[in-house]
Amino acid sequence: MIDYQIHDISEKELKFGSWLLANQAKIKKVLVLTLLLFCVITVGYGIFGFLTYALEMQKDKKMLAPLTLNFIDFVGYQVRNLPKPLEISEPQVIYNGGSQYDFVAQVKNPNEKRGVKKLEFQFVSGDFLSPVLSTVILPGQSVYLLSLGNNTQKRLTKANLVIIGIEWQNLRNRQSQEEINLKVTEPKLNISSDNSHVWISFTAINESLKNIWEVDWQAILFSGRRIVAVNQITSEQFLGGESRQVEISWFEKLPKITEIIVVPFVNIYDEDNFFEIPAQAKDSLY
Repeated sequence: MIDYQIHDISEKELKFGSWLLANQAKIKKVLVLTLLLFCVITVGYGIFGFLTYALEMQKDKKMLAPLTLNFIDFVGYQVRNLPKPLEISEPQVIYNGGSQYDFVAQVKNPNEKRGVKKLEFQFVSGDFLSPVLSTVILPGQSVYLLSLGNNTQKRLTKANLVIIGIEWQNLRNRQSQEEINLKVTEPKLNISSDNSHVWISFTAINESLKNIWEVDWQAILFSGRRIVAVNQITSEQFLGGESRQVEISWFEKLPKITEIIVVPFVNIYDEDNFFEIPAQAKDSLY
């Protein structure tokens, strides 16, 4: 018989080992039941959470459904804010004698909050094409599209206006035309003794504080309802608060003039068209 000798083990440890051997099967059952109970709890909690989410999701859909009906109509907004088209009169050809012709058409911008930063246009009469010109039209402004001194040997009687390009003012970057205030006195008609020289004279007043490099003046002469003469000149370095005499001439015989229209306009979209005098800037500090 083999004699086993066990050292450094207490009687208490021997009893615990004997108990483990005797209850090994029970301990396994307890562990299995514990793990099973843990799985039931966790899986049950997960199923409960999923069911709760599914029920709440249906409630959220019902709550959000009315909100989706009140969506922002971006297309409608863009359509509502499209600029109204320009109102353009029938183009007219004016014969100046010899082989000289002028073209004229009145154009009105019906938009009170949006101007035309650049309008490129050209007159066409038969196979004759005028040079391509450009102008600006302020909000609510009515101006005349002019093409002066066209030279051709062909007889021109009718014309069409072709709009080559148009650039509208952005609503977010509107320029203030209220800062520019130009006044014109009633123009006076002057005629030479032989009727070979006709000119109008008027006083132009810059009632704004802006100094302007260039101001254009359009002169339209009517005989009854018919336009019989047009011209355009430019005044340079028109100071704020300044008044000056302006004359516009025609060196040709004209029929009886019944109405004179003078249209001033400034390109407010060109920042380089305005300037300051150093003395003015200095005075404004005090």
